[in-house]
Amino acid sequence: MIEGISQIDNSSKINILEDEGSESKGNRKMSREKVLNIVLLVFVFVLIGLFAYMFFTDRLIVGVENPFSKKEVPTSEEEEIPTSENEDVPLVSFTNTSLWPYRLKYPQDWEITKANTTCGYDSVNNQTVCTFHELEISYMENPEYAFYLSNCGQCGGETSLCGYSDITYSKELLNGPGIYIYYEDFQEINQGTFRRSFNPKDQESSDYDIRICERVDSQQSGVYYVWGGITAGSVAYKTPDNPDESILKVMDDILLSIEELHD
Repeated sequence: MIEGISQIDNSSKINILEDEGSESKGNRKMSREKVLNIVLLVFVFVLIGLFAYMFFTDRLIVGVENPFSKKEVPTSEEEEIPTSENEDVPLVSFTNTSLWPYRLKYPQDWEITKANTTCGYDSVNNQTVCTFHELEISYMENPEYAFYLSNCGQCGGETSLCGYSDITYSKELLNGPGIYIYYEDFQEINQGTFRRSFNPKDQESSDYDIRICERVDSQQSGVYYVWGGITAGSVAYKTPDNPDESILKVMDDILLSIEELHD
């Protein structure tokens, strides 16, 4: 072989081997970079997932409030109004079976402080006859508030008419055996079914200064109000000066719960 050609041929082989070695090193370097990139991506996704889990389960403490977190809002004690509409105050039922039997309900934070029934034996008809019944239910937190109901079976048939400026009474009613008492102001209960009014100053002083009058619709005498014509008898409220309207409404609810029981 010619000496010059042999040298060229050997030189070409060396160059080819060097190129292949460089290419192989470059491929290995690129493979390592890809692996590192994949590892970094996996690490980033793991961190994101861990952060999201801790955030949505309230395990993250970084000074950032979680808007999706469910937190209980404490209820102020001042918002707990002692009314029968309050679900936290269960109702208690009371039933009277004599002298106009009835049933009513009152809140559990009230208590019966008076319950009397007067009965006697009727030898003519050979039976027991009840002539008087009274019930008082007082507010346990402040006994100056009390709901009072009474029924007298032998007190005569006179009816106490409740006079108001917006009611005109017929001559028949005014000239009848009933007693007429004029009240200067009133608060309507149950859209006018009842009215509660303070006793006039010229009336005899009583522990129960608020009287409950019931509406009567009569074809003969029109619309008027009476005290003592309620299902279970006469109803009145005992209150201190400047009574709390929310507690008066509790007694209104007791009034509206009265249910006549039939034999």
